[in-house]
Amino acid sequence: MTLRTIAPAREREFVIPRLNRLLKTALFLEDLYKRYHWQVSGPHFLPLHELFEQHMETLEAEIDAFGERIRALGGTPTWNPAEFAKQDIVPQPDESLEQDLAITREAFEMQATYADALREAAGAFDEEGHYASHDLVVEYLRQHEQQAWFLREYIRKVETSEYVRAVN
Repeated sequence: MTLRTIAPAREREFVIPRLNRLLKTALFLEDLYKRYHWQVSGPHFLPLHELFEQHMETLEAEIDAFGERIRALGGTPTWNPAEFAKQDIVPQPDESLEQDLAITREAFEMQATYADALREAAGAFDEEGHYASHDLVVEYLRQHEQQAWFLREYIRKVETSEYVRAVN
């Protein structure tokens, strides 16, 4: 006896590639946040070290949720580290970054760009009536918008501080 899938073929064909694209990018970002977490230094080391760890934890939960949703729809989640370098949602990182402010600026841009991709996917899922996938993506969109906001506020605070004038 063959069991039916939980969603029509049209929905699976629309949703699975888009979730896999987000999954691939979330895996890439998680890896970047590990890099930021390990490389941050300077007078703001501890709050940034902890903030980047929180962002990694959010992405870890997100990766699991996306992978499980893809499997529930009958798809196969992307899991090929070689694909990370080929991701096309967020820009490639600058390997020369060393200062905490430079790392945080890059993290903000990556976070904001990923939030844009989540927003686009949520809109597409909503427009097509794929509500369960829409709700899943919107849940993470809120978190990434908040994380981008925290990073932006940190950058604004540090750029106006004595620290920046001393470093430059």
